[in-house]
Amino acid sequence: IHCFGKTKYIQVDTDRFVEHTRSIFDENWNVMPIKYLYQPPNIIPNKPEHLNIMLEIARMLIMSPYLRVDLYSIQGRIVVGELTFTPEGGTGRFTPQEWDKKLGELWK
Repeated sequence: IHCFGKTKYIQVDTDRFVEHTRSIFDENWNVMPIKYLYQPPNIIPNKPEHLNIMLEIARMLIMSPYLRVDLYSIQGRIVVGELTFTPEGGTGRFTPQEWDKKLGELWK
């Protein structure tokens, strides 16, 4: 979950070690028109059963102007994976390019 002082976008990575795809959603599980390094999947991932709880956990962990909170829903349990201040080492590019600017403007 990408947080810019508050939860904003949800990143879902699928098949990381086979044919890595990545989807970006807003908090209402609407697909965002953003590609972030990897192509989106052909099939949209289902909304996690406990998405609202996952968003609340991310909100409790926000401690900087930007933070990515990795959460996993595994067999009905929510697990914290990692907290990242610089995803992709800060070098990841968004497509279309105007999203780099839009996301940058969310930093306060």
